[in-house]
Amino acid sequence: MDRRNSFTFLRLAFALAVVFSHSFSLGGFGADPLARATGEQAHIGVVAVLGFFIVSGFLITASAERSAALWRFAFNRIARILPGFLVMQLVTVFALAPAFMLLRHAGQLGYWDSLVIGPNSAISYLIRNAGLRVVQYSITDVFRGNPGGYAMNGSLWSLAPEMMCYVWLGVLTLLGGLRWKYMAPVLFVVVFSLHVLGEAHPPALYPLAGWLQKVNTYGFHLSLHRSAYLAFIAGMTCYQWRAAVRWSGRFALIALAALVIAFCAKCYALVWPFTLPYLVLFLAHRLPFQRIEKWGDFSYGIYIYAFPLQQCLASAGLSRLGFAPFFLASAALALGAGFVSWRWVEAPVLFWARAIRAKPEPSVLPVLEPAV
Repeated sequence: MDRRNSFTFLRLAFALAVVFSHSFSLGGFGADPLARATGEQAHIGVVAVLGFFIVSGFLITASAERSAALWRFAFNRIARILPGFLVMQLVTVFALAPAFMLLRHAGQLGYWDSLVIGPNSAISYLIRNAGLRVVQYSITDVFRGNPGGYAMNGSLWSLAPEMMCYVWLGVLTLLGGLRWKYMAPVLFVVVFSLHVLGEAHPPALYPLAGWLQKVNTYGFHLSLHRSAYLAFIAGMTCYQWRAAVRWSGRFALIALAALVIAFCAKCYALVWPFTLPYLVLFLAHRLPFQRIEKWGDFSYGIYIYAFPLQQCLASAGLSRLGFAPFFLASAALALGAGFVSWRWVEAPVLFWARAIRAKPEPSVLPVLEPAV
C-alpha cells in the first residue's frame, strides 16, 4: 500500500470533528449544524465515527493480509487499543471522578468514599467496563445537572464494535477468507441488506442480534452500531478492490452530490454506505498532509479523553461563556490529552510490541494503524 497518504491527518480531523459535535450536546447548545440541516438524519460526530470505521476497515485489512501469523495480528490490535483505554479509565476513576465528587460533596466525603459510594460507584465503573464494552456510563451523581446528562464517557460505545470487527477479521483471515477477492463485497451486500431491513422494521433483526450477542457482538439491532459494522466492511471492500478503484475528484464530487440528494430525499441511511467510504478514502489518498504523521497519531487519545473532559468543563460552568470558548477549551484539552496519551502510553507500548515480534529499530517510531 502506498505510504504517501493522509490517513493520520484524517483520523485527527475525525477526532476533532467528534469534539466539535459533542460541544453542542454536552455544552447545552442543541444539535450540531449537520443534524439541524438534515432533520437529525446525520450528526457530524456520527459521520466522523463512521469515517474512523471506514479507515480502520481499510488499514486493518491490510494489516491482516500482511501478518505472517494470526497471533501477531491479534497482538497488534490489543496493543493498539487496550493500554490507552485502560490508562484513560484509571485517570477517569482515580482522578477526574473523585475530584468532582469531592467538590460536589465538600466536607462530607473522603477520597475512598468518593470511589465506592453508591451502586454506580467509580470502582464499579472501572470493573464493569474493563472489557471495552461499556455497561455502566455514569459514576453516581458526578455530572448531575450537566446539559449532556450523567455519562462519564459516551464516546466509548464504539470501542466494543471496533474490537469485534478485529476479531471477526481475524477469524476470516484464519479461515483463508481474505484470499477470495469477493469475500468483503459479499459481506457488504449481506450486512447492507440487513441494515435496510433494520431501518425499515427494527424488530426483524432482534433474533439475529440476540445470536450475535452470544458471541460478544452487541448492538446489531441498533442503527448506530449496525452502521459501524457496515462502515468497517465497506473499508474492507475498498481495500480488497483497491487495484480497481480510481481515486478521482470527479467521482468524489458525484458521491458528495449523491449524499446531498439523499439528505433532501430523506434516505441518507441507505445511501451513505456507497458514497461515504469513497469520499473518506479519496481524501485519505489525495490530501497533501502526509507530513503530519511524523508528529505522531493523537486521534485515539483525543477521542477517548475528550468526552469526560468536556463533561468536566460543562460541570464547571464554562458553557455559560458561549459555544466558541467551550469548544476551543475542549479541543485544547483533548489535544493535550491526546499528545500525552500518545507520547507516554501508546507509542511506547507499540514500540515494545514491535520489539517482541521483530528485531527492534530504535531510531524509527512505529507506523500506526487506526483506532476508533
